[in-house]
Amino acid sequence: MQRVAVLRKAAETLGPNHPNVAQALNNLAALYLYQDRYVDAEPLFKRALAAFEKTLGPSHPEIVNVMDNLANLYKAQDRLAEAEQITRRSTAIREGGRSRSAIAGVGNQTTVKTLTRYENGQSHPPAGRYRGACRGEHG
Repeated sequence: MQRVAVLRKAAETLGPNHPNVAQALNNLAALYLYQDRYVDAEPLFKRALAAFEKTLGPSHPEIVNVMDNLANLYKAQDRLAEAEQITRRSTAIREGGRSRSAIAGVGNQTTVKTLTRYENGQSHPPAGRYRGACRGEHG
């Protein structure tokens, strides 16, 4: 239960709705899901989702991962109607988030401007090992 103690300390230090706390909740819940500890996983996924929604907004792309994990939990429990409902919502966010602002993150205008300049041929592609990462290559 050391993970839970660390998570509590992070929530006390950063605040219960801090994105790092929300991500830690999601990660711990995903571990519980993997271990078939559904009763332990569900409230953590819900807390993570609520924290992300409160700090980032209900349509921010960052919450899609939590929603997908929660949908997987519902599928594992044969709660298919709930899984479908949350999957539809995450898909809508994903499809609505194809803009540069959504990809870069809300308020990250530097990244938006860089992407725009690159697309318009006003900037060079990333150099070295990062070049392949931009195209989704791993190596």
